[in-house]
Amino acid sequence: LKAKQDSDARFQSDTARLASEEERIDLERGHVKRDREHLQIEMSQTEEAINAQTSDVEKSKGHLVKRKEETDQEIAMLEQKLAVKLEERRSLDNELMEADRKIKSVR
Repeated sequence: LKAKQDSDARFQSDTARLASEEERIDLERGHVKRDREHLQIEMSQTEEAINAQTSDVEKSKGHLVKRKEETDQEIAMLEQKLAVKLEERRSLDNELMEADRKIKSVR
């Protein structure tokens, strides 16, 4: 009888302790949920502030990127023209060497 009473008392004590722990865990979950919501709001506000402060720079960057692309295209075109002119000069150098060779052969 005494053992049964001790067992029942221990069971009731453990049940009360578990209920208390479950309540504490639920409270902690509520705190975590609220903290997460506050963090999301803060992150959103921070992102909005960053966007507001950088919108002019972003617009300027877009124009700079476009100008750079145009400049790169112009450079590519000029490099092609340069390649043609260099080939033309090589051809003229060869013709000059041939003319000099013919002149030397006559002398």
